Amino acid sequence: MKFDTQKESKVEQIGDIKNNNISIDMANVDFIVSILSTNLYSQPVKSLVRETVSNAWDSHVEAGVDDPVVLTLGKDTEGAYYFSIEDFGVGLSEERFNEIYRNIGSSTKRDSNTLIGGFGIGRFSVLAYSDVTYLTSHYDGVMYKYVMYKDEGSISIDLLHSEPTEERNGFKVYVPVQWSDISVFKRAITQQLAYFENLYIQDFTEGTNSTFFSNDFNNIAIKRYKSFSVCSDEAIPRLTLGKVTYPIRFESLNHRFSHEEQRLPIALNFEIGDLKVTPNREEILYTKENIEAIEFKMQEAIQEIEDLILAQDNDFDDLQEYIKACENSKFILLDTPNKIINIHVPGLSKAFTYKGEKYDIQKIKSYMGHSLSKQTMSVYKLKHGKFYSHQTISMFEIISGSNEVYFADISNLTSLEKVYLKDHCFHGAIFVKPNLAYWEELTKTSMKLFRTNTRVDYSWKEAKLVLTDRVFPAWKKIKKFSPGGIPSSWIKERKAKQLAARALTSRKTFSKEEFTIHLLRYSYHGTSVTTESTTVTAEKMAQSKGIYIYAPKDNELLRGLFRLLFHDRSKNINKSLFLIEMAPTRVKKLKDIPNCIKIDKFMSVKYKPLRRIATAFHLEKEYPELDELYSISNLDLVSTHLRDVVIKLHKYKILHLSKVESKLKEEIYQLCKDKNYFDEEIVSLARTNQDLMKKALFIKNIAPNDYYSSSKIPLNCVNLVVDYVLARKLFRPNLDAWKKLKKETILNLKPIENED
Repeated sequence: MKFDTQKESKVEQIGDIKNNNISIDMANVDFIVSILSTNLYSQPVKSLVRETVSNAWDSHVEAGVDDPVVLTLGKDTEGAYYFSIEDFGVGLSEERFNEIYRNIGSSTKRDSNTLIGGFGIGRFSVLAYSDVTYLTSHYDGVMYKYVMYKDEGSISIDLLHSEPTEERNGFKVYVPVQWSDISVFKRAITQQLAYFENLYIQDFTEGTNSTFFSNDFNNIAIKRYKSFSVCSDEAIPRLTLGKVTYPIRFESLNHRFSHEEQRLPIALNFEIGDLKVTPNREEILYTKENIEAIEFKMQEAIQEIEDLILAQDNDFDDLQEYIKACENSKFILLDTPNKIINIHVPGLSKAFTYKGEKYDIQKIKSYMGHSLSKQTMSVYKLKHGKFYSHQTISMFEIISGSNEVYFADISNLTSLEKVYLKDHCFHGAIFVKPNLAYWEELTKTSMKLFRTNTRVDYSWKEAKLVLTDRVFPAWKKIKKFSPGGIPSSWIKERKAKQLAARALTSRKTFSKEEFTIHLLRYSYHGTSVTTESTTVTAEKMAQSKGIYIYAPKDNELLRGLFRLLFHDRSKNINKSLFLIEMAPTRVKKLKDIPNCIKIDKFMSVKYKPLRRIATAFHLEKEYPELDELYSISNLDLVSTHLRDVVIKLHKYKILHLSKVESKLKEEIYQLCKDKNYFDEEIVSLARTNQDLMKKALFIKNIAPNDYYSSSKIPLNCVNLVVDYVLARKLFRPNLDAWKKLKKETILNLKPIENED
């Protein structure tokens, strides 16, 4: 930073006056050094962080190095915590160290505003926090190690040793840190260093949430405009002097900015030397010149934001997006995947247009929410397999898409057509008459309601917009079902089922002889499976609508199946399914009853739930990597396809295995395996992607566990993973991830984003 110290004296001496300049008594040097180096800083940690990083950044500028400065808050091999800053700039020769670094007030930065420093005291700020610090300099093949420490009222810097090295030039400051100050350092780093783009934080200490902190800091996004900058980690107005940030003291300014202006999430851009600061650089000096410069820059930033708002493309093609934008009145200053920085702009909706036209949002909402909701109609609704008529709903509910809607006149459909709709439509489906004249009449009626009931002045412009862009397009999307629209294949399949049912009911007359069956149920305490005995006849069981699965007494397979099918004891499920046991000598009495199925026949590969269980168990046995990959919650940053496959297979496995006992799983699996009868879609999906999942397993070693036992790929490692995948040709990563890698580096280092 430039300092104007060579000003011409304007004092004119008249007469015989002796000139006595102020000097420093060498006996007081230690006291003065102590004040300027350690007692000068009211916020030691913030000053330490700011000054050491600024010096490292200056070294990179001086050397023309683009590499990042590396900051570490870690723990050494002996368990002691430390803070270090390492740069790869010019380094310090022994001569420069002795002539400049050791002497307080000496600086090589007073002739240029490209360098932050200049006071010549910032390097001693570490002693305001710690009594000792260690310095390492690499310069032209030699490494110098120093220790700087306070000794009562004096400061000493001792050369510990020097040795040859192959390391590149650079300088490192190492400061011991108290465990209790870790959180203080993290706050200081966030507040002081957010606008240093070429700063990289290594993994922090374990057990302090620090890994997440370093990832967040390394992925801070900065967008620079002409007069201000926006940072994804900042939400209050500040100013940046070079890279260093300072709060804006609005109360010290002459101009009174509005409350909204004082809350803008921006940092005013000032070059080094534009403003004067206190010697400890903790504050901006609010001199007359500084106040005028800050006020001018603030007004310039406000004007620039207004110009940006007017210059943006405010025309929307989607009506819902248009309404949302007008209601929010937000202007986005910075848009990142993790955070959006925007500002509320009163009256911004006036600049928005929909397909080139401006509309009154209140009138649109009034028409949609009031008039269309007032206009009701009678429809049929499908509930629990039955059609209920005279269900009254509004036009707004019809077009909102909250229910499945069909054009179908239920009253004129045949029984077969109704059965088809019941089989193919969801619960809650709505059926309205496909009568165009009827809908036109509803539209006219709704228009009348709009004229008479709304409190907003009637406007055909807004009403027509809603009709043409919301109502009519919604009508066009309504599915139509007309008589004769049933596929012949469905009719053929249904007839076959009916014939089979008739064949069962035309069987011989069943015996009326009574015998005892043992119905499986849970004990009263709900902890074990027991039986309840009852007396029935073969005739009574044949006439029952239920299905009976039977086995000889104490059959473990039957009991395991019972626990599987009736695992949810809080609900009365499977009302028509009964599992029964019988004495071995009585089993033959159920042989000819059509709705009684022996356990061996029931355990058939044709029974879909069993095939699904077997398929899920197949995934568990053959694809152990599923659980490992599923635990990585942000796998989609590398490959969306891989993440989708893993989620689908893992959820399928959990869904069908969570309530199945081990022995029953093995029985079902072996049954399906012998006949190679699985859920082919799932097995094919797993088989096709098996090689992909195995190749992606290495990601688990990079994704550490968080406190909820799941894993995440650190954001600063995403580019590294993508680079490795591409280099080894393991699989194809996301296109966005590939573009991100090309734009940045494997260390996620981003170029400064400028906007002219």
